[in-house]
Amino acid sequence: ASDAQPAVSTPTTTTEPAPATQPTGQRPVASFSLSPASGPSSGVFVSFNASGSYDPDGGSIVSYSWSFGASGVTADHEFTSAVAPTTISITLTVTDDEGQSSSVTKSLSLY
Repeated sequence: ASDAQPAVSTPTTTTEPAPATQPTGQRPVASFSLSPASGPSSGVFVSFNASGSYDPDGGSIVSYSWSFGASGVTADHEFTSAVAPTTISITLTVTDDEGQSSSVTKSLSLY
């Protein structure tokens, strides 16, 4: 029985909440999907959805900013190009409730 008591107290000291405070202040994770991912250079309407973005420290995302000027979790935009084929880079920047931000870029192909 005396051997069991130190075994019980050892995990108690190892599970102190110090590591749990470390995730605070993590940057959010930016993620989005686009549909379609390609289209004619004469014009294609693309829908964007950033609902896969999240804040790993349990906070919330307060801002979604798209490189083509839109904001919000979802956005639609028409892309055209005088040059074909071409690739357009679209960047989403998300900002969390602690003011930290993160970005991700994906490509749209126009033909």
